[in-house]
Amino acid sequence: MINELVRVGIVTQRYPERGSVRVRLVDVDDQVSYELPVIYRKTLKDKDYWMPDINEHVVCLFSGQGLEQGFVLGAIYSEADTVPVSSNNKWHKVFDDGTVIEYDRSAHKLLIDVKGDTQIQITGNASITVNGNTTVKTDGHTDISSGNCISFSCDRHGGGTI
Repeated sequence: MINELVRVGIVTQRYPERGSVRVRLVDVDDQVSYELPVIYRKTLKDKDYWMPDINEHVVCLFSGQGLEQGFVLGAIYSEADTVPVSSNNKWHKVFDDGTVIEYDRSAHKLLIDVKGDTQIQITGNASITVNGNTTVKTDGHTDISSGNCISFSCDRHGGGTI
């Protein structure tokens, strides 16, 4: 019975406005499912959204009523789509353009490598505390502006306000 409930397939169509897909089931003579909702971690107050790609391998769970009622549980790695890292201590996300976000809990290191522009917008206060050295390097023009004053201090050389 479990063989009929859990199936592996390949995404053939996506409906991003509804968070659903159609799947070609490779273990059922390549039959194509009805439109299946993708399961997300959160959908009410906090929202999580990530659509599987066309041709992505996914695992589906069906209600036992055929291919009409089911869900896409998530994607799986395969020989064609290999695991991007091999570590018990890393959370890793790599995007199609090469952008990487990774946290290594054993090294206590967060890596963010963006292959394009980055924008951070904060509507409240922001505070950054660094307990080590800080390096800021830019190959282009740097603007720092404030609607009020900019203050700085240095334990060795004093400080000032601009």
